[in-house]
Amino acid sequence: MKKIGLYIEYFDPPHKIHIENAHQLLGEEELEEIIFIPAGNNNFQHSARHITKPAYRLEMCLKELNKETKLSLSDIGIQKDSPMHWIDVLDEFYMVYPARYTLIVNGNDINNIATPRSSQKRDVLDKLIICTHSLKTDEMFLNKLPEWLVNKARIFRIDTKLPSSEDIKDKCKKKLPISGLMKQDTERYIIEKKLYLD
Repeated sequence: MKKIGLYIEYFDPPHKIHIENAHQLLGEEELEEIIFIPAGNNNFQHSARHITKPAYRLEMCLKELNKETKLSLSDIGIQKDSPMHWIDVLDEFYMVYPARYTLIVNGNDINNIATPRSSQKRDVLDKLIICTHSLKTDEMFLNKLPEWLVNKARIFRIDTKLPSSEDIKDKCKKKLPISGLMKQDTERYIIEKKLYLD
């Protein structure tokens, strides 16, 4: 059965570290494809920060994923712009295309992954990858997961020296250059739409 990754976060903005993470996970997890899923502005319960409009984030993802043969894009998170648990997305993908699915999420969004009642989906979920810049221990992340999910989880450490989406937004606000942090088309789109200036 095909192995597919579902990479779920805001992608606000998407940038080269997202792409590099995806390529690394394609190899390490032996995935045949990773689908980027930008989250809706209201998908995550913790969200109080300003998130860019979904249409802008979707367009930036299209530009950042251009010519990526094993990385694709879905707007299912934006279509379901309401609080939800990401493991529930698996059902919709599985009904259309049965596969072994790996969820790839941001460590900040760990509370939105699953509930104890989600355990009936254990056979659909192959693995959970938690991406983080944080220096928190693995246990601090794993302790927040339902017991049935802990054995499927892996913490994917991102070098703290590498820029995050928040770092890029801060550069834009300060009118500092962001070239080299994403594809040129994405950078041009940010400048054209005057994103992240306030």
